Amino acid sequence: MSPNIFESYSLLVTIIATLFAIFSIALTYIGYIKYRQVDKVVQNKLNKEMDSFINLLQDELYNLQNANAKIQASYDYFNTDIDKAISLLVSASEISPKAYNLFNTLGYAYSKKKDFNSAKLMFQRAIELHPHSIQGYNDMANLCDELDDNNGYTHFYNLALKNVPNAEKQWQLVKKS
Repeated sequence: MSPNIFESYSLLVTIIATLFAIFSIALTYIGYIKYRQVDKVVQNKLNKEMDSFINLLQDELYNLQNANAKIQASYDYFNTDIDKAISLLVSASEISPKAYNLFNTLGYAYSKKKDFNSAKLMFQRAIELHPHSIQGYNDMANLCDELDDNNGYTHFYNLALKNVPNAEKQWQLVKKS
């Protein structure tokens, strides 16, 4: 082989290697640009998700405040118009069905109206929503005691002991019998 051919091949390999290096640098630069854009895309997506979560939370807070206002307003009618109190409480349950003390209060209203089956359902719902709170168990046991249902009383007292920390200290029931 003559030196010119070797030099030609050497020059060709150098040109190919240089082009490959330039191509690699170009791809790396494009990758870097895309990487920076991905950060922005991810950040935008996170911001949209966070905004959506905040809006949902604000709506939930508004509904909870609205429901609590109706619960508070219902107390004014307990001695004068129990049906109006029940109507306000049912309206509150449609706005925010997980509002604390809603179903306990509705249970009291139905009990005052002598609709004991509905009262039991409401106290049971309070227990389901807040199983670690003593109020639902106390309310149900009080109703059972009022109806001379000793088994029911014992059942809800034992459930409270099982599910509520410090239930014995919190128990607020004076048995009639």
